[in-house]
Amino acid sequence: MKRLFIILTGILYIVLSTGFGFEVHAEQNNTLRSDYSLFETSGSARIQNKIQTAQSGTWKNDSNGWWYEYKDGSYPKNQLLKIGNDVYLFNGSGYMTTGWANISNKWYYFLDSGAMAKNWQLISGSWYYLKNGVMVTGERNIDGSDYYFEADGRMASGWKNIDNHWYYYGSSGAKAASQWIGDYYVKADGTMAANEWVDNHQYFVDSSGKWIPDYGKPQWKADANGWWYDNGDGTYPRSEWKMIQGVWYYFDGSGYMATGWRNIDNSWYFFDGSGRMLTDQ
Repeated sequence: MKRLFIILTGILYIVLSTGFGFEVHAEQNNTLRSDYSLFETSGSARIQNKIQTAQSGTWKNDSNGWWYEYKDGSYPKNQLLKIGNDVYLFNGSGYMTTGWANISNKWYYFLDSGAMAKNWQLISGSWYYLKNGVMVTGERNIDGSDYYFEADGRMASGWKNIDNHWYYYGSSGAKAASQWIGDYYVKADGTMAANEWVDNHQYFVDSSGKWIPDYGKPQWKADANGWWYDNGDGTYPRSEWKMIQGVWYYFDGSGYMATGWRNIDNSWYFFDGSGRMLTDQ
């Protein structure tokens, strides 16, 4: 058996001459994918994806596999053939094919029964969608839900960056929309929100998309130098008076709350330990 090695787009293709034609297998990530097949008859064009309807015949098998034999003893080779309600692929030797097959630059999958797989299929632990038997890639809307399929056809799940936008695909593969994913929010179109108010303007997410608790809510804060008051938008009062919940406070030039005696605009004021301005005492 003769072998020819070809590398295309990072995938090693191994062409095997069988004496009946050629079988092409692909090695990906250093693993020979014997379930990837491409068939071409010797001296003729590659198999086309046109489906023929079978003549009356009988299924037969030997130690090498199954084939479909017509009444005159001939059998289909390098051909897609509809037998009953299913479509089968027969290689250059006439044997029924199973697994992945590339036909006219489109990927198909044939079940262990030999029948062409269609619609959703769980293959080697990953989900694929085969529209009319053809493996789909990229963004697809299926039965009203949006999905994303990798270049190798695997259904994506979890976070996915597409054209510099983040999307989240649930365990079912469906794209999430108008909902929280942990501390992140995806909008109606499925894109992750960033640096904006979300969920009916109730919450704020930063530039990375993460929710900032209490953002926009005025609150007291403190460090080793003292207390200051966050207005809720990241600003704070400096060198000014501010009434908070009916009590007057004064904040110095650095924004810290005043305590004790302070001369403000040539008048003396007293602030207790909590910063409240005291009067008539």
